[in-house]
This record gives sequence, C-alpha cells and structure tokens, in this order.
Amino acid sequence: MKLIYKITVRLLIILFVLLAAWAVFFYFTAKNEMKEEVQEAVENYSEYVLEHSSSPEEALANLQNENVIYRVEIDNEDVGESIIQSIIILYLALLLSILIINIIVYYRSMRPLYGLLKWLDNYVIGGENAELKNDTNIKEFYKLNEAVKRQTERTEKAFSEQKQFIGNASHEMQTPIAVCRNRLEMLMEGENLTEEQLGEIYKIQHTLTHIVKLNKTLLFLTKIDNGQFPDTQEVKIGVLVDGLVDDFQEAFSYKNITVSVDKKDEFVVRMNETLALALVSNLLKNAFVHNEEGGEIDVCIDKSAIEIKNAGGDRSLDQEKIFCRFYQGAKKEGSTGLGLAIIDAICKMYKLQVSYSFDKGKHVFCVMRGV
Repeated sequence: MKLIYKITVRLLIILFVLLAAWAVFFYFTAKNEMKEEVQEAVENYSEYVLEHSSSPEEALANLQNENVIYRVEIDNEDVGESIIQSIIILYLALLLSILIINIIVYYRSMRPLYGLLKWLDNYVIGGENAELKNDTNIKEFYKLNEAVKRQTERTEKAFSEQKQFIGNASHEMQTPIAVCRNRLEMLMEGENLTEEQLGEIYKIQHTLTHIVKLNKTLLFLTKIDNGQFPDTQEVKIGVLVDGLVDDFQEAFSYKNITVSVDKKDEFVVRMNETLALALVSNLLKNAFVHNEEGGEIDVCIDKSAIEIKNAGGDRSLDQEKIFCRFYQGAKKEGSTGLGLAIIDAICKMYKLQVSYSFDKGKHVFCVMRGV
C-alpha cells in the first residue's frame, strides 16, 4: 500500500471515531437545549395566558387545552429529527472535506519522495542516467536526495572498478594458464616419460582446460550482470534452435540422443544476438549433458515461449537452487554448474521468465515472455 493511502486510511479511522463521538455529544446537547427552550416557551405561554385571562378558571381551561400541548410536542419531535439529519449531513461533509484536504496536502508534501522513487526506478547501474532534479525545501527530503546521490556515486565507482578488475584478472589468468599448457605439451613430447607420468600430465591438462572454460564462463556471466551487451535486435529463437541442433548433431549421435523440434510458430524476442545464442545453446547443452544414453530431447516453440524436455534421472531437481551458480543436482563431467545461472541472468536482463518442472520422468525447462 502506498504511503499516502496508508496515512489516509489511518486518518479516516481516527476521524470517524472522533467525529462520531462529537456528533453524539452534539445531538444530546442540542436535544437538552431544545427541551429547555420548549419548557421555557411553555412557561412564558402560561404566564401570558394567566395575565390575559379574565378569571382563574378561564386560564386553567386554556392551559389544559390538549391542542396546545400536542402542538408543542409535535414541534419538539420535528426539531429532533431535523437535528439528526443536519448532524449526519454535517458529519459526512466535514469528514469528506477533511479527507480531501489531507490527501491534497499529503500528496503535495510527498511529491519530492515520489520524484525520487521514480528516478530510482529508472536508474540503471553503468547506464546513461538522467541527473536527479528533485528540488525541495523540506529538510528531510533534501537530506534523502543527497544521500541517494552519494550512494549512487559510490555504486558507479565500485561498478567501474569491478569491471576493470574482472577484465584484468581474466586477462592475467589466461597467460599463465596458456604457459602451463604449453610446457605440459612440451613435457609430453619427451622420450623418458613413463606411461604413468603421461597419465598424470594428461590429468593436469584436463584440469587446466576446465579452469580455462570456467574462467571464460565466469567472465561471460559477469559481463551479463554488468549489462555489457547493450545492442539489441529482433531475434528468431526458432532459427537459432535449428542451427544449433545441426551443430550439436554429432554430439547427440555420440550418446544416441534423438532430438525433435516442434515449431508451431516463431518465437521472436528483442535482445542481444550473442546472448540469445548463449541462451538457446545453454538450454540444449543442459539437455544433452544431463540426458541419458539413448534418451530424447523434445523442443517445442510457439509465439510466446520455448520449451525443452529431456530425460535423465527419475527425480525432480531442487527448484529453489537449480538456477543458483555452481549448483548441480548430479555432478556431470565437463559441466561448470553455470549454464542454468547464465540462462537465468539472460532472462532477467530481458524480462523473460524461465521455469523448471518435472513431468512424466522428464525435466522441463521453459522460457517465455514476462507478464
């Protein structure tokens, strides 16, 4: 609930109770006052009758006249009903006017806060952001604006240093890793190595290859998080699927995996083409790596989503952790545990929705347009 509405509701409850108490008090006070006025009017009338009567008997007969007393009582009841109606009308009008005035005052007073919130909603770290123009003479809002400016400046500085560090670290790591791999290759060419030593060198090379792959994947994921893929265009997901299925056909054949593509309509998304390729590629790689020998991969594409099903295991994965970095339901050789994290990061960047489910012994991943 918005702040202004929450304040209004609280104010409405308080005013309702206070004005109701005031209305009850006013009603009984006015009623008692009216009774006193009626009694005083009757007494004055009695004195008038006594003064203008020729005899006591005539005065008594006039005072006991039922028509006069009845008329006085009817007037008293009419006045009471009029008071109640007037109180109700006055109560509602007063309550409504107080609420309208308070809403206007609160809204005008909170305008700097709404301006700041709107600016923060449109703010993108590392992007081209408009300058915060939120002039106000309210001390608290002025301090809040200044605090937000200082925080965004620190965030931008940390973001810039982070990108520079990641780029430098990635570049610096590649060089020693390449040197180590080259030296190992030269060592393997030696004639004095035993078969056991060659096996150990091969294991080291395999580990270095995994480190290189992990380094590139982490760097790619960080670039996604930092928004370093600004260029966008209309991308046809179905076309990417057709091309990647052909590229991966040899790998699929190695495990006797059958791939079927059901393209009901073209799924077109406006996004960076490199990231679109990475999204589809990681979906297919995940379906391949975590599939079983002789399994199946079913791809279904329509106008608003792409769905990929694959066999592999008889239990559902942890839906709360599956898109976390380095999470692996079952450790697979060659897997970095970052494929689904990359899919999730790309979907969040372009406001797509990615979901996982387990249906009839198959793992189902679906990427659809955000609602």
